Amino acid sequence: MKWACVQQFLASDEAAADPLPMWVADTDFRAPQVVIDALHQAVDHGVFRYPGARPTATSTP
Repeated sequence: MKWACVQQFLASDEAAADPLPMWVADTDFRAPQVVIDALHQAVDHGVFRYPGARPTATSTP
């Protein structure tokens, strides 16, 4: 368990603050519905590119 070795990951003053054992990557919770809907909309569109990138001849708005 990564939190059994907290001293290896945090400075002593950080460890002394008794932080909650969570990282941004922890996903043991359901995403908000607005996020799920946005992902569905992007996938249903079918063209994947970086946001703000100019559309190409093979993409649609």
